[in-house]
Order: sequence, then structure tokens, then C-alpha cells
Amino acid sequence: SFFDNGISFLRKRHWHDYYDLSLSLFEAAAQCALVIGDIISVKLLSEQVLAHAKSFKDTLKVIFITVTALAYASQLPESINRSILALSELGEELPESYSETEIKFCIEQTKVMLQGFSDEELLGYKIMDDPSKIMAMNFYARLELSFQMTKQMAQPVVTMKIVQLSIAQGMSPVSLIGFAYFGQLLASLGEVKEATRYVKIATELLGRSGSKEVAGEVISVGTQVLCLVEPLQTTLEFHVQGETAAMKSGDIHAAILNRILHLATSFWAGAKLSTWKKEYDRAHRLCQEYKHATFLAHIIQMEKYLSLMGAEGDADRATNPNQTQKQAVQEVIDVQEANPHAQYTAILQNMYISFMLRKFDQTKELAEKYFVFNLHTWAILYIHTTHAFYGGLVSFWIYRQSNDPIWVTRGQKAKDAMTKWVDSSEWNFLHKAHLLEAEEAFCNNSFERAKLFYEKAVSVAKQHRFINEEALACELAGYFFLEMEKNDTAIQYFMQAHKKYHEWGAVAKSNALFEFVQKVLSPSSRSMAGSISNSFSSASDAQWGSNDENRRKRGAKRTGH
Repeated sequence: SFFDNGISFLRKRHWHDYYDLSLSLFEAAAQCALVIGDIISVKLLSEQVLAHAKSFKDTLKVIFITVTALAYASQLPESINRSILALSELGEELPESYSETEIKFCIEQTKVMLQGFSDEELLGYKIMDDPSKIMAMNFYARLELSFQMTKQMAQPVVTMKIVQLSIAQGMSPVSLIGFAYFGQLLASLGEVKEATRYVKIATELLGRSGSKEVAGEVISVGTQVLCLVEPLQTTLEFHVQGETAAMKSGDIHAAILNRILHLATSFWAGAKLSTWKKEYDRAHRLCQEYKHATFLAHIIQMEKYLSLMGAEGDADRATNPNQTQKQAVQEVIDVQEANPHAQYTAILQNMYISFMLRKFDQTKELAEKYFVFNLHTWAILYIHTTHAFYGGLVSFWIYRQSNDPIWVTRGQKAKDAMTKWVDSSEWNFLHKAHLLEAEEAFCNNSFERAKLFYEKAVSVAKQHRFINEEALACELAGYFFLEMEKNDTAIQYFMQAHKKYHEWGAVAKSNALFEFVQKVLSPSSRSMAGSISNSFSSASDAQWGSNDENRRKRGAKRTGH
């Protein structure tokens, strides 16, 4: 409002008589409008500058504000096109097409170039002082996330442009973003040790330079690389710090990005779902408050996870939305049309929920879409490792029901990827690798091997405090022993899974498991289950021992798990 008041005092010929003052006021007002999510005001103020600016140089700030606003409003293609046009005017060209071979060659060139510098040399490197190059770096930084969402094959080119410009012209605050993304790029290629080197350089430069305006984005990108190395639960605080730093500098984009990444990562880390739901609501409100449609769409997609809780009104939000929710769902659809990453993520999230609730036909249909989609991305986030994990579990399940060898091949590929990630962090990935090993052995009728690795998966998941995946490992072990007609062992695993799902807060999931066990187990096993279940409020003796007509003999037809 201060800048608006200042503009209101300007005289009719202010662009002629007070050009510098007018330009400064309109730029500052547009920046403030961007921070509070007032996209309409950004447009109106920017149009004034574009109409009266004396040179292209004088329009650069409002053009940058405009492309940022477009990205917030989920108009990513237009934001990208305007950024590329501005870069062209600044003498920076991006190739129109990118082959995987060309990109890998460019990555190798950049790696060789950087290997000529020690960490200390990079940390003490000269400062960029060319205003046009500094502005070009800002536009490149804005393209990073937009390309990650819509032009995945092109993102490495943007990252390497930032790094190469930094070496050629000197370091700017955006250089830190470039090094963080370069680390993420190397991590996607399996070079996790080198990846963490560049993330640490970016973080150290952040401390030395005091570049607070980029702190939020550097932390958000770098933390996702650290998730591949450090215990997942310990990395969550980094995203909290990133959000705080971004809010202090007025970078709402990075603040919300950290909030979303914290939300997604904490879910897979096994955060209590009651706590997670509160975090979800906070993130949803933040996106709405600042009118950030692109990130809001991603948050709304995560609402599906609430169906595991079974809390009143949550389980069927996505399938039976009210009018306000219908509008939000439509916004998600609009974002997905221009955002392959959002489409891919939606398929994965739906597949995960269907798998967890053991809806085989729906899971298979979504898995087929997932593998056909086959989104290639040069960036890696922690959620990509979970995509591989659950994609592998789903594949092994489908193979056992279909005997189609393509599914066991897909499962093996996921297992191999997880084994490689174990090299960078046993804490985060060893129990996942064990569970995939067990499921593969189950498929191959290697029953002793399967038994061994189910036990290992449960033990390691418990030791590393992944309560969600400890519960899942127990459940899948239960299905294995049930198929082996070892009902007493099966019931022990099912009851442990039931307990852990309750501790996690997945009430709907634990209840669904309870109903399954009640239907398929013999009377003696269910009687045993009843005595064990006394300690669980939702699984009383009456529940496990009643409903005689549902009892089936041990030799009854299995449901296919």
C-alpha cells in the first residue's frame, strides 16, 4: 500500500517528468503484489512499465516478476516462453531440441570443467559483475523448476548454463542454486558422492556470501540430495529451516516449495498421520493465501493419503468432493494438462493408495498407466525412490496373479535400483531392498529365502524407525505365510501390522486388514487373534471371534495376495 500511495501522488506526466522515480515505484509495487499473490496487480503494474520504459533494460525487472507470477498461477508454458525470449534479448540462447546423448556429453564437459577447481577455489571464486549476465542468471533460475515440471529433458541444459556462466563470468547468488541443481542432476545419474559435494559447496557459499534471497531454494533442492545420504527423519528439519529463510526474504515460492517437500518427505518417513494431516492443512492454506495454483495442485493430490486414516470426511474427499473441492479438483486437472510431472505423480499416488487398500484390479490398471507413462527426469527427489519401491512391490504382486513375465522384470529393475541406493544410505533404503528381495523370492517360489528377507525387512524398518514400512513389511509377510498355509505365523505378522498401522494413524488401513483376516482365517487362528487383539482398542475379542458365517476353513480359496 505504501508504493500504491506513492504512485497515487504522481502527476499525469510522471513517466516523462519523473521517469526514474516512476520506474522504481512501479517495480517495487509489482514485486510486493507478487509476494502477496496479487497476480492481477502484477499484470497491471507491469503493463505500465512495458508501455513507458525507455529501454529493454528498464523492463527486465517487471518481465522477471511477470514470468514468476505466471509460474505461480500455473501458466507454465507462457512463463517459460517469456523467459526464453528475455534470455534471447540478453544474448543467451537455449537449444530448441535436446537428445539424451547430447545432454550426457554436456554433463561430462561440465564435470571435467569443475574438476579443475578445488572446493576452496570455488568457494573463493570471483564475483559476477556484468548486469546483463546477472539478470540472465535470474531467468535461468526461474526456468529450473518450470522445466522440471514440463520440459524434463531440457532441465539439465538450464542447470549447466548457470554453472558454466558462473565459471566464465563469476559467482552470483543464482550460482548457488545452479550448484544445488547440478548436485541433484548428478544424484539422478547415481553419482551421489559427487552430488553431495556440490550441494555442500552451495550451502557453504550461502553461509559465506549471506545471499539470503536464494537461501530457501538452495536448501529445498540440496536437502532432497541429502535425503539420499542422511537418515530421512533428520533431513526434515532442513526444509523447516528453508521455509523460514525463504519467508524472511520474501521468497514465497521457495517457502511453499520447502513446505511441500517437507510434507511429502515426512509422509514417507512415517510421520504420525494425525500430525501429517495438520501439516497438510497448513500447506493447503498457505498456497491458497498466496494464490500459488501450481503448488496447490500438488498439495491437493497428496490429499489422497488421508484416505488411509479413515477419519470422518477424509476417506472419500477425492471421490465425493463438495463444490469447493470440485473447483480445486478442476484446478488440479488444469495443471496436469500442462504439467507431465503432475500427471505422473497423480498416477503414482493413486496406485499407492490402491495397493495399500489391496484393490488389485485398480492397482493393475494404474500400474499399467505408470509404466507406459515412463516419465524421464534428470532430477531426483526422495519421492522418486518411493515410486521405484512401490512400483516394484506392485509389479511382484501383479506377477503372482498373472504370471506375465514383464511384471517380474519390472519388479527386478526396481529391486536393482534400490540396491544401488542402499550404497548411499542403508538407513533409508536397506529395509526397502530387503522387502523387494522377499517379494521376488516369493514370486520365484524360493520360500526359505523369502522368509529370511521378510524377517530382515521387518527388523531393519523397525530399527530405522520407518513405522509405515515396518507395518507394510509385516502385512506382506502375513500374505506370504498365509499362502504357505502357516496360519499361526501369518496371524502374528498380521497382528503386528495391525498394531503398527494404528500407531502410524492409518486406521482405515488397519481396519481393512482386520476385515480381510476375519474372512480368510480358520476359527482356531481367529480365536488366537482375538486373544492377541485385547491390547488394541479397535480389535476386541468380540470382533475377531464373532460373525461365524464368515469363517472359512484353512483350505478355503485365497483372495490372491
